[in-house]
Amino acid sequence: MVHSESHVRAERDAVAAWVGARAAVGYLLPDTGAPTAPGGTLAELTDRCLPALLDHRPADGYRLAGFGHGAVVALELARSLRERGHPVALLALIAPPAGRTAKEPAATLDDLLARRLAALAGRFALTGAESLEDIHLRLREAGWYEHVARPQDLPRLQLAWARTALAVQEYDYPAYAGRAVLVADTCSAHPAERAWDDNAERLTVHRLDLGLDCSLPVIGDRQVADLMRKALDT
Repeated sequence: MVHSESHVRAERDAVAAWVGARAAVGYLLPDTGAPTAPGGTLAELTDRCLPALLDHRPADGYRLAGFGHGAVVALELARSLRERGHPVALLALIAPPAGRTAKEPAATLDDLLARRLAALAGRFALTGAESLEDIHLRLREAGWYEHVARPQDLPRLQLAWARTALAVQEYDYPAYAGRAVLVADTCSAHPAERAWDDNAERLTVHRLDLGLDCSLPVIGDRQVADLMRKALDT
């Protein structure tokens, strides 16, 4: 599983409930242990995970899941594995980004960082007077950044989020022929569905239409859990 940036513990708990006695391996995106804010191109983000996957070759094929931005990386990992001749039994995209529409101008790194900070300020009623410790506590109490122990890491992680968003904003979900599950918080078609235009029977789409900026309700949804258990057992 390729984690999102913000809800690692909730994602880990959800996957543990999906897989039962199976083993699961998680990849952090971004790497919170890096001395500088990570980021880069989508290819660089994918290459960060690929060597470890190639060291572990399940006999019955890879089962990959990605959350948020990590869903885009998971799709690219699946494509890379298949190009190398390795079977991918299942790909699960959980709340992947929709990307920008053709009418929207491309955002700069500064644009994305400003939007991220504004969204967090609005969600957590931040005024700018809070200390990093106060913000850290408020976020963790709401289920965000529970895997981040040091408050001083939060500013760097917002820059990392913006760099990752910059890397995936132009992603157009290229063709993929493998079996997949897409969980999207929308009542209309998600851009990810275009990857299966020629193989629609290989894609199972589950729409929640919660209309929330936070993916926590999607991650912990009971119907999503039932769907994933069934997909993993098939």
